[in-house]
Amino acid sequence: MTEGTCPDERTAAAAASVGAVIAWGDVPNWIAALAALVAVVFAWLAAAHTRGLLRREADRDELTQEREMARRRQERRAQADLVGAWIACRVRLTGGEEVLEEYGLVIRNASHAPVFDVALETTGYDGAPQRTLTLAVLPPGEYYAPTTDDPWFWGLPDPKDAVVGIVRPVMRRKERHVTEIRFRDSAGHRWVRDVHGNLRAEQVSAPDASAPGTAR
Repeated sequence: MTEGTCPDERTAAAAASVGAVIAWGDVPNWIAALAALVAVVFAWLAAAHTRGLLRREADRDELTQEREMARRRQERRAQADLVGAWIACRVRLTGGEEVLEEYGLVIRNASHAPVFDVALETTGYDGAPQRTLTLAVLPPGEYYAPTTDDPWFWGLPDPKDAVVGIVRPVMRRKERHVTEIRFRDSAGHRWVRDVHGNLRAEQVSAPDASAPGTAR
């Protein structure tokens, strides 16, 4: 035994030395484990970032597709949106007073091409359906079709500007309505406009290329 040194102290010093050797010997393993953990974290972050990019790309593609579909729908119905009709009456001035001549129908095609196979359903003073007004073709313009006493009920439509007298829209008679307009546009698509003015496609099949007026 060395003089001046307690056995317990030598034992404690030897144990501390061994522990230090063991701890320092584990450092490379700890570094490797830490590096592996960091790699896993970075890989997860990279994967999350990639998923985010893919999701944003998919959302962008979906939005682009929706906008393209909306554009095509708008292009398809561009002409149909410009076709309409409303109840009107023709009055003339006599001695400073207005005299009602007859009720009629104003039909408008504000597009630059004719529409075809036009059928207009209306109601009269008592709200009952009137005879259907049918036209093989409606050129661009605004026309007035008067009611008559003959069996056909409707007179021939004339350009509104050529009508003698004042053509006035009927806006206060709830029982007089255009209840439905059906027609085919110049591209061959069929449309229906209801009593509230809502427009919808009557059919979604491909246009009949053999039909008169169908674009080729």
